[in-house]
Amino acid sequence: LTSMLKRVDVAVERVIEEAAQGKFKSGVMRHGLANQGVDYAVDSNNEKILTPAMRNQLEAIKKQIIAGKLTVPDYYKSRP
Repeated sequence: LTSMLKRVDVAVERVIEEAAQGKFKSGVMRHGLANQGVDYAVDSNNEKILTPAMRNQLEAIKKQIIAGKLTVPDYYKSRP
């Protein structure tokens, strides 16, 4: 894959909704696959090389990560 999406818009919308409901609490917020905070990018640079089978496999992997069946290494814990 050529790129990933960091869905800042999702985080901003969440903060606005929480503030409007009087539920906002400051602090660190983590956004991942489960709450649509990140995703892989499909754009004009890669859409023609990502076959339907590849996309299906990627979606299956995403589901496994969300379900906790696959663990993504934590960059902050694994860097030297």
